[in-house]
Amino acid sequence: MKFFASKVVVFFSFFVVFSGAVSSQSLRIDTETAEQLHHAAAARLAAATNFREAAFAQYQSEIAGVMGQLQQSNPGMPGRAFDILDEEFEAIMPKVVNAMLDATIELYKDRFSTLELNEISSFYESSLGQKALIQMRSIASIGIDQGKLIGQRYGKEAANKAIRRIREEGLELSSRSR
Repeated sequence: MKFFASKVVVFFSFFVVFSGAVSSQSLRIDTETAEQLHHAAAARLAAATNFREAAFAQYQSEIAGVMGQLQQSNPGMPGRAFDILDEEFEAIMPKVVNAMLDATIELYKDRFSTLELNEISSFYESSLGQKALIQMRSIASIGIDQGKLIGQRYGKEAANKAIRRIREEGLELSSRSR
């Protein structure tokens, strides 16, 4: 009986260890699958929000601004030099956009669950979601312009109030370098 009991204990010990190994293997596979699904859901959201197209447009706008500043600050620079710069910026554009996309996907994954990403994507894939994207970009652009004007208005108000207070306290507004 003792022999039989020890065999049962060995069998169950082996079974527990073996089951643990199988469960561990299953867990690893499930974790990998979950990570793949989470990544796919984040990539889906990036696609649903037309991230790649928006990133290309943003990059082109930024490069146009940089090129304009370079041309203004270097009026004697040969036109061919600007062409070369433009060609080089254009050549790296896909790498830049892909890196931005990868970074954005990671940000989405950090902030949303797979379920949340899929629900958000479903909204943006709908006609209302696409309309919202278009309108929100327009609103953001207008909002930035309005924000600048509002900031200037209130900034001017604050500057005038500060100057008045400085004068009331008899402080001098001349340069500090004296």
